[in-house]
Amino acid sequence: MSGKPSIFARGKAQGVILLVLAIVIGGTIAAASYTETDKYCSGCHSMQPLADTWAHSNHSEVRCADCHMEPGFTGWFENRFDIARMRSVEKAGGTTEFADLEITDEYCVRCHAAAPSSKGTEEISIPHTIHVGGMGITCNECHEGQVHGIDGAMPAGISHDKCSSCHYDWFAEGTADCAKCH
Repeated sequence: MSGKPSIFARGKAQGVILLVLAIVIGGTIAAASYTETDKYCSGCHSMQPLADTWAHSNHSEVRCADCHMEPGFTGWFENRFDIARMRSVEKAGGTTEFADLEITDEYCVRCHAAAPSSKGTEEISIPHTIHVGGMGITCNECHEGQVHGIDGAMPAGISHDKCSSCHYDWFAEGTADCAKCH
């Protein structure tokens, strides 16, 4: 026999290389997908208080990535860098800060598409067309703390205190006109 490998031997080597490549790519995708899970997000000590309040919110069925990751490949790629940055801070014994994290309205309307035109509920009249459309108030200005609470507190609904931060004249002592909203 000659020193040349047979066709079968070359095909076998190519098959092994292809199998190894498929395992590596599949494993990379699986590992990257795991970093988008709530279990992974709540694994860092910096995230634990946020994960605890989220678990008690009315958004506990919404994945972290749905609100905190841009859609598409660009968002997926940027998220890899954000995760690497947070992990390096945690490994160095630091605490990841989220004070500059901003959730814009575009994240909210992914699920709450009808919110900008909402007029409220049967119990309360809150014309979003005026607040959002007319005055440019962001979702977070009124709904802050709905998912993660504020300063470690459990999430709570919108209160009179939140409304009175703008509508203080509506709630002044002795002048409350409940029918304006209820």
